[in-house]
Amino acid sequence: MEFDLSDLFDDESIESIEAKADMQRFIDALARLNKRYAEILYMRMYGYTLDEIAEEHKLTKGRVCQILSRIKQMHSETA
Repeated sequence: MEFDLSDLFDDESIESIEAKADMQRFIDALARLNKRYAEILYMRMYGYTLDEIAEEHKLTKGRVCQILSRIKQMHSETA
């Protein structure tokens, strides 16, 4: 008997399940960040520019880049 992986799930598509898993990983990653880092990542993911983030957090644009780089590094270490 043959079956497809999608047969294991009701009405949800594989893409939907993968999206939910990605979202859960994102939520877990946010939970591990301190409040400032989480806010900066959230703002960046929702389209704020580096200048807008820097102004909101009273940082330089370069510092925002460093923080985003650190977040990326932290994510790589746990993935």
